[in-house]
Amino acid sequence: MGRAALGKHWSSFTPQQQKEFLVLFRRLFQRTYVQELLLFDKPRFAYVGETRLDGEAIVNTKIITPRDEFSVVYQLRPEGELWQVTGITVEDVSLTANLGSQLNDLLSRDSVEDVLNLMQRKYGSNNGGA
Repeated sequence: MGRAALGKHWSSFTPQQQKEFLVLFRRLFQRTYVQELLLFDKPRFAYVGETRLDGEAIVNTKIITPRDEFSVVYQLRPEGELWQVTGITVEDVSLTANLGSQLNDLLSRDSVEDVLNLMQRKYGSNNGGA
């Protein structure tokens, strides 16, 4: 997902910067996604179904609350014996594209090092961004 979020900017990162970015992006995404889930009132999660195409999978789920239901679609690809999430869409809004747009804005005005330093301050060292 980190590579997809960076889009055209991926190639402007050195291999070491790419590695650092992916670690920080994982932390950013996990915190963002968990915070979004906390907004739901007493959520339950339901598996709806899946579709496989060209070795990849689209898994449809729902978050069900006492007042509403929300569609969540995961895009996955195999990575060895595990499946790697390459995209998450909630109610037709791509979280990957959303984060990508924010990263694109940052990288259009700041250097790769500046963006990595910002992410390191907020999401590095397991400090929770606090």
